[in-house]
Amino acid sequence: MKKYIFTVFAVAAVLSSCSKSLEPNGDINSGAEAITTIGASTEISTRAVVSSSDDTKVNWEAGDKLGVLGNSSSEARNLAYTLDGNAGSTTGTFKNETSDITAISAVMYPYQENATWANGKLTCEIPSVQKATVGSFDKDAAIMYSIGNTINVQLNYAVNFLKVTVSETNVHAISISSSDALSGKMEITSSGVTEASSGSLKAVTLIPATGDVLPTGDYYIAVKAGNIANPTISYVYYNDDHTATEKTKAGSGTLTFAEGTNVKSISVNWTGPTERKAFQLWENGPYFAEYNVGASSASEEGNTTTYAEATAENFIWGPNWCTPSKADMEHLMTAAKGQTDEKVKCEYTQEGSSTYGFKFTGLTDGYASNSVFFPAQGGDIYDGEAYYWSGTADGSQVWIMYLYYNFGFLDSDWRSGFQDYNCLVRPVLKN
Repeated sequence: MKKYIFTVFAVAAVLSSCSKSLEPNGDINSGAEAITTIGASTEISTRAVVSSSDDTKVNWEAGDKLGVLGNSSSEARNLAYTLDGNAGSTTGTFKNETSDITAISAVMYPYQENATWANGKLTCEIPSVQKATVGSFDKDAAIMYSIGNTINVQLNYAVNFLKVTVSETNVHAISISSSDALSGKMEITSSGVTEASSGSLKAVTLIPATGDVLPTGDYYIAVKAGNIANPTISYVYYNDDHTATEKTKAGSGTLTFAEGTNVKSISVNWTGPTERKAFQLWENGPYFAEYNVGASSASEEGNTTTYAEATAENFIWGPNWCTPSKADMEHLMTAAKGQTDEKVKCEYTQEGSSTYGFKFTGLTDGYASNSVFFPAQGGDIYDGEAYYWSGTADGSQVWIMYLYYNFGFLDSDWRSGFQDYNCLVRPVLKN
């Protein structure tokens, strides 16, 4: 794991006037003066640039902020200290002129408003969605920290970096998932980084910092420091015909990091990947999956599930998918009432040799060749109905899309159901 040195100091006059001793947990007796200036220098690296040899080079940028967590004379504090000059340099001074911190418990980069220090633990968050830049990584995800109240502070990475090379076009997102926690809430002590008791996540998704696709090149994804068990990598492609494809390759075994490095390359061999397709039915509309959760084709009904299972973080299918919102389904509902909708039409029809259900097809130019089929539950040629979860809750009630057909009569309705009901799920792509 790469490390670098931050020399943290107060103005000389302040240091010489402090006659109170620091307590082990960063507390200090009242009467100590506030630390408003922190000097920072690095021997090895921070987050600015990743070179071809996978070393990070230090260059502080204007606006960079450190988070300083400690105590004032009256309460625990988490304050931002902003770079004061020396942009582009490996050394810098960080200031907070109004700080009332008198004892430092932890320092972290970058500043996070919701970071906390309590009971000897720094709690912070590794972003689960990170912005991509060719040859580098999301600065907000490059979490570094120091625990302790000493003046000379050594910061350690709370993350490792996974290097992924994009050689294909139309890649919109890359996701890494694992049976281990990779992002979300983390707890950091002097012993290292562990996942928090709640709020940690088992996936990270990389999306373009600008534009809609990832240009070809190398990208670095920040994940929790430590080895990664059974890593799975997924690419999402958005196609010119308003369809999308997710390609997933499941890994096995444990991805380990060599001693002294926090960068690991992941190569993707797409031989025999799992593929899922999705279809957009109108401009700026969601991309509906080709089939239901628990199914392997559009003609299969799939599994029913509770609301909690249908909307669980990272979802049933992985981090690229989610349960559609009520708004995502509004045009489907209008069409399924047998009413005219300017974007999509609905018909009750047969898919495959025996499955009946509700087929939605785009109406406008560019979308008229796209359709998705929602199987009815136990339907036949004369009669069928289906209940699909939305991801929109109203207190303890959840909006459920109800589709109905009976002897030529097509209808739909919103049902506000309890969260322990069992309904079908038709995922949509998150991005």
